[in-house]
Amino acid sequence: MKKIEDLASRLRHRIIVEQPIENADGAGGQQISWVQYSTIWAEIIPRRANEELFAGQVSKLATQKITIRYIQGLNAKMRFNFDGRIFNIISILNLAERDEVLEILAEEGIAK
Repeated sequence: MKKIEDLASRLRHRIIVEQPIENADGAGGQQISWVQYSTIWAEIIPRRANEELFAGQVSKLATQKITIRYIQGLNAKMRFNFDGRIFNIISILNLAERDEVLEILAEEGIAK
């Protein structure tokens, strides 16, 4: 594991944390829109890539490890937006349970 002290030099990607908001669609259903929760610095490291059949089409999926400083309220319903690329959060690990650094496993590809 890389040292927490070296974190600042590794956070080179400016990303937007987005949270879902449900709105009535006028037909009795709900429509999800995404609003900005926070803008933060992150380290993004590719982990693996594969292809998956989704709705009759081949979709490329890539798994990333995203490291950030601790952010209050972050949860797996949120997502990251990095220059228009969407990363859906799969899991969040609070390193050493110290509320300093979060390691997030995220999947880029099909938006939720």
